[in-house]
Amino acid sequence: MMGLTPRQFELLEFIRSTWAKSGRAPLIHEMMDHQDTRSINSIQRRLRALEDRGFIRRAGHGWEVCE
Repeated sequence: MMGLTPRQFELLEFIRSTWAKSGRAPLIHEMMDHQDTRSINSIQRRLRALEDRGFIRRAGHGWEVCE
């Protein structure tokens, strides 16, 4: 999808589904659990890539999906 890696796309879909279900962005630790990683840095890199490409934006202390 538009130059995203599979892990970035998976994270974007997780953020979208969490928003749809609960009206909030997932926490970093929820993203880590979902992507089966213990590295906060790897999640932050993926979030930055999604933000740089305009898929998400910072909203307060979390993220929101740009449509």
